[in-house]
Amino acid sequence: MIKFFSPFKFLKKFLPNSLFGRSLIILITPIILVQSITAYIFIDRHLDKVTQLLADDIAGKISGALNIVIPASGAEFPALQSYVLKHYALEISLPSSHRKAHEALQVSPYDDEILREALKRYFNYPFKVSLEDEHLIIEVTTPRGLFLFKDQLKHLYPKTTAILLWWIILTPFIFLFISIIFLKNQIKPLSRLSRVVDDFGRGQNVDSLKPTGSFEMRKVIHAFNIMKERIRRQITQRTEMLAGISHDLKTPLTRMELQLAMMKPSESTGQLREDIKEMSHMIEEFLAFAKGEEGEETQRHNFSELVLAVAMKYTFSRITLDMPPSPVYFSYRQNAMTRCLSNLIGNAMKYAKNLRITLTRRKNHIKIYFDDDGPGISEFYREEVFRPFFRLEESRNNETGGVGLGLAITRDIIHAHGGTICLEDSSLGGLRVSIRLPI
Repeated sequence: MIKFFSPFKFLKKFLPNSLFGRSLIILITPIILVQSITAYIFIDRHLDKVTQLLADDIAGKISGALNIVIPASGAEFPALQSYVLKHYALEISLPSSHRKAHEALQVSPYDDEILREALKRYFNYPFKVSLEDEHLIIEVTTPRGLFLFKDQLKHLYPKTTAILLWWIILTPFIFLFISIIFLKNQIKPLSRLSRVVDDFGRGQNVDSLKPTGSFEMRKVIHAFNIMKERIRRQITQRTEMLAGISHDLKTPLTRMELQLAMMKPSESTGQLREDIKEMSHMIEEFLAFAKGEEGEETQRHNFSELVLAVAMKYTFSRITLDMPPSPVYFSYRQNAMTRCLSNLIGNAMKYAKNLRITLTRRKNHIKIYFDDDGPGISEFYREEVFRPFFRLEESRNNETGGVGLGLAITRDIIHAHGGTICLEDSSLGGLRVSIRLPI
């Protein structure tokens, strides 16, 4: 299949990703385009035409003055000067009375070619064009001698032209400055909302935002505040309901345990006592999973230190730690994260001989890997094991004491911190648990 080149995909690589940058481009690009077309038309058409008309006017005045001065060989020169100044608005002088050195005519952004062509059309005498301060000096060699004509430079290049050109150039920058000020005020509420949503997604307690900005932005902030309060209310209701369930279930179980303790020991009472013990353990695990440590506040802690402390509770000789040289600090719930690490390390210690824990830090997140050399988990079951009360009969049997809530609780804690968790093949031959947490 032939793939055609798409200029939009090519340009997309160079376009900014932020809303602020893209909005600036949308605002300023049409202004720059319009100003560029205007400048081109003004310089290429209008300005050249106006300059040519002004050059023809100067050349025509000099030609008319020459037609008066050259035939009047017997007249006094001061009288000719007064006549030329009065009728042609030109100052005329002789080289002997005008000895100041002249500069070559260089008037930015235009050259003097238009004026030279106009002078050539109006008379055939040799001439030289130069510049003196804000005046044009045209030296004309005639049969009577050399005459110097002096005219104001603004008659050829008006100052308003330069002002207009500067205005064309500076206008986009003025609009860009104004756009930046207004866009920052419009983007600020959105950036603040983004930070608060991110913090709330990590399980942190955040205050309600004050609606600011545009009408649409105020509606979004108001909707977020309502949603946040609904979620908090649901969590509170769930916690209160589970506390009631805990009381209702534990009370009859405790009564049953007391009755069994008063009965004579037998094989049936022993089995019943084990069943009650297992039920109590399942209820405690279920309540811990459902509550999700919601009451704990997030605080900034040293995560490297926490990983080491949890690993030290197990057979440390079977654990290899690969940690960054500098401590890794970020905000998390310490009790919940301790439970999460304990579940993962405890599972690995049950079913594997060795465990390698690798902690790496990136710019805005950390990654932690748990690699063991145990039997592993089939790829088909790697998503199923995160379901509550799911147990693998082949590699994780019932005699281990688990009720199938360890990985469910672990994923619940990781998600509450805005992270992700997945199971992969380990380089040690067993299972790898890969966790990514934002910092």
